[in-house]
Amino acid sequence: MYEAGECVLVTDVPIPVRCRVIDAETFDAGTRRSQILKLAPLEGPWPFDTTLIRLDYAVKPATLPGGLVTVPRRPGPRIRKRSDPAT
Repeated sequence: MYEAGECVLVTDVPIPVRCRVIDAETFDAGTRRSQILKLAPLEGPWPFDTTLIRLDYAVKPATLPGGLVTVPRRPGPRIRKRSDPAT
C-alpha cells in the first residue's frame, strides 16, 4: 500500500513519469484492496501545480536520487531504529 510522501513511477504513459504520492485512498475492490492515488509529478511536461490521479496498478515504486528505492509499505508493526548522535 502506498502512503503520502513515497516516490512512484506512473507506468501507463508512453514515458514513465516520477511522481510523489500526495494522498492515497484505499478501498475494497472485490477480493483485493486497491488505492486511488493523488500524485504530484516531479518531472515531465506539466506545470508545477499539476495533480495526477491514478489507480495503484498504474504505478510502481521509484528509485530516488542516490539509488534509494521507495517500497510500498505493508500493514504491520512499525519498527524504528534510533540513531546515535555523532560525537
